[in-house]
Amino acid sequence: MKLKFTVLFVLFTLCVPSYAIITHGDYYSVPNPGEVVGKWGSNASCVAVGDQLVLTTKHQGGGIGTSITIAGQNYIAAEISDFGSADLRLVRLETAQGQRASLSDYVSVYSGNREQDYVATIGGFGRISGATLANQGVEYGYAWGAMSSEIVWGTNKVSAISSSAITGNFNEMGSYHSTEFEAAPALGDSGGGWFFQADGQWYVAGLFRSVERLNETWYKNSYAPYSAHADSFSALRVSNYASVIDIAALKMVPEPMTMAMFACGMLAVTMGKRRNECND
Repeated sequence: MKLKFTVLFVLFTLCVPSYAIITHGDYYSVPNPGEVVGKWGSNASCVAVGDQLVLTTKHQGGGIGTSITIAGQNYIAAEISDFGSADLRLVRLETAQGQRASLSDYVSVYSGNREQDYVATIGGFGRISGATLANQGVEYGYAWGAMSSEIVWGTNKVSAISSSAITGNFNEMGSYHSTEFEAAPALGDSGGGWFFQADGQWYVAGLFRSVERLNETWYKNSYAPYSAHADSFSALRVSNYASVIDIAALKMVPEPMTMAMFACGMLAVTMGKRRNECND
């Protein structure tokens, strides 16, 4: 299926430091994979996929020496693998003193084709829903509000999919298409994750890269607020790159167990602690 964009998406930019998830309110008990979302520099996010490795998008910039904060701990980007023109990079972390990272929470890289079967958990830091927007007395969306110091979690589901992208919509709470904890990313969330859980295992299926508009997120049309309009957002589809991510991970962290698994065709990007075995 080819995905056709009918709206203008805005790439998350380098110049505005925010890591936001927009929600319809304060959500509690959202199923989530733990502290696997980190801050990339001052303007983006990343996802832990191994005890030394994170995935992020490329367009927000940064490079060797960029600061990363995960689970309250500070690291730097020690080694980076890009994947041609894809808006994707794999990064090996070290402490500022040059010691290897040792992340306790991370997820597997999804390599299947069933993203549409799952309600996704999405998460990020910082700017949350601000003032409610209304026209003609009808509420239609939210302005982007203050930064948050904690990960904000919500849910969404696939509205469209192509070989390289996953698209979601921010629907009105309680509408037919909404999820229980409906949420959407906002400016600065580039590299943050689209997650789901299968058979007790958490996977990252997408990395956020664009939103429909800046400074606001709508679930109705502001000019005709009685009409539904769910703002769209886009994520890079990780499964399209799963095999090359595995190979790059092996080169970055060539542990003995990983080498043996690779030789048998069973490489796990999580370096032997968590294997990607979500079979289709």
